[in-house]
Amino acid sequence: MQRRGTRWVWGAAAAWLLAGGLAFGGLAGTALAQAKPPPEDPPAAAPPPAPPTGPGLDKFGEPLPGPKPFAAPAPPPSASPGTPPPAAPPPAAAVPPPADELPAVARFRALLGADVALAYRSAAPIDPATGSVRLLGATMARGGSTTAVEELTLDGMGEDRIAAASARDITVTGADASVTRMARLELRGLAAPRGAPAEALALDSLRIEALTTEGDPQVAIAEIAIEDYGAGRPGRVTVAGIDVLAPQLGLVDRVRIGRVALRGLDLAATIGAMGTQSAPPRATAAWALEVEEVAATAGDAPAGSLGALRLQGDAPGSGPETGRVALRELRLEPFPGLADWLQRFGYPALVADLTAETRYDRAAGRLEIGSLSLAGREMGVLGLSLTLDGVTPEAAESQDWEQLRLVALSLRYLDQSLYGRAVRDEARRRRLTEARIREQWSSQAAAALTQPGGGPGSGPGGGPGSGQGAGRGGPQAGALGPVLAAVQRFLRGEAKELEVTARPARPLPLGQLPLALMGGPAEMQRLLGLGATAR
Repeated sequence: MQRRGTRWVWGAAAAWLLAGGLAFGGLAGTALAQAKPPPEDPPAAAPPPAPPTGPGLDKFGEPLPGPKPFAAPAPPPSASPGTPPPAAPPPAAAVPPPADELPAVARFRALLGADVALAYRSAAPIDPATGSVRLLGATMARGGSTTAVEELTLDGMGEDRIAAASARDITVTGADASVTRMARLELRGLAAPRGAPAEALALDSLRIEALTTEGDPQVAIAEIAIEDYGAGRPGRVTVAGIDVLAPQLGLVDRVRIGRVALRGLDLAATIGAMGTQSAPPRATAAWALEVEEVAATAGDAPAGSLGALRLQGDAPGSGPETGRVALRELRLEPFPGLADWLQRFGYPALVADLTAETRYDRAAGRLEIGSLSLAGREMGVLGLSLTLDGVTPEAAESQDWEQLRLVALSLRYLDQSLYGRAVRDEARRRRLTEARIREQWSSQAAAALTQPGGGPGSGPGGGPGSGQGAGRGGPQAGALGPVLAAVQRFLRGEAKELEVTARPARPLPLGQLPLALMGGPAEMQRLLGLGATAR
């Protein structure tokens, strides 16, 4: 008796894996680590030539330098305007298998399930000892979707497993007329327990070469690889040579990425969490995400680029978890809204780097963000250190800000020319000296940080508004005197670096932070314990 139901779930998944790794419940197109060909398998035919990339043409076969608009897939030759689309392929029962079908092919047909129509031009055994078989001109159809494979080699076929498989010249046509092509696909160790859901699929390795999709957006990927995919297994994914044409994005219409790699996470559980919109599983070992050589263009003009992004984390069996972030060579070219600002201050583009380190003690609920540094090239460096208590997964999921408490904070800025450029720009626009601009901004800082009605120098005519020494950090500054003195030293150009710290006498719930900031200098100082240093 043929089993349906759950057997179709993983049987069909196996078919789509053979058609491009498209059955990983949303993974659809990610992959990793190269698989070896089946044992004793003769050398496979060479993959088809890539699209022409000669002078004037890119990997999509498009004229250079700029991408041209996408064209809808052409209809079949027999189709004409107004002709209804062809009917869906007939069910498997309508295409009975040959009477002399090889046992390995029969097992493959059973694995696919009754709802998948399998047909092929020819089938021949390769190694009777291992049950290896080669199909030519194979098609797998279900509903309105069809997968065509020019050559498919299967080895070690079982009731719920494929030891190894290799395919070339693969075309997947969706019910929506979308088309995905792959030059070559190889996998090893595909398995799923009987009666198990699709997320129980396990795979030792999968590799896809030269994947392209038609439509909008149009995508080309040089290589996709997946390794150790399955519940409870820290897997690895690598995608190389990504090229996306997407005119609908607006500011950019083409994005190229040299390499994306992810390792150390339970890929099956993570994808399952994405499907249910739940929190992903906690990493149980070291993990890392790397993105390299990103470039975005609009027509033939560069719009932005990224040298590298690296995220790393360590999750030991006991003790705090640590993480690191490094973003290098992020560059944004002038665009509406940014171009005027860059021109005013004399920057050809916005170039930045970012680094950060984190430490999370799950048992204590304490998160420490140390050495977070955002550096703008020839602008300045903004640094942040932060310690929070009460940080639990439950608090983050429920956005319970009262449970999160501020323990300490440090905000630091090192000027590397941005402030000086801002002063020069203001002086030029207002036709004043730079010294006058600095003094005015110093007075405005005093007005903002002085308690209203708090004594000499706190009102018009005697201090902040006049710029006459009212903001020099004297007693008129009240509770925030030390902070004001440091801020004014920086604004006057007497220091290049300014650091402001907050050290509450007791951890302050984040929900009370707006009240502290709006409660006036005295209340702010009482709750936050502010200090500042100018160097």
